[in-house]
Amino acid sequence: MRSFAEENQKLGPSNIKHMVMRTKRQISVQLTILSLLGRLPGKERMMAKVMQPIQKAANSITLKDY
Repeated sequence: MRSFAEENQKLGPSNIKHMVMRTKRQISVQLTILSLLGRLPGKERMMAKVMQPIQKAANSITLKDY
């Protein structure tokens, strides 16, 4: 389980920088982007790229086949 936990813990510091906005301007930009995201062409590809590290971490465990 160690490699699984380590892989998932790596996500924390980088994600917190993108999730916690420090200024009103940053919040405004983030809200604008989120409101436009649903209307953008190619949004599935953009979201897949954003989700790639999370998917990698979530699947970083190999269970024994009993």
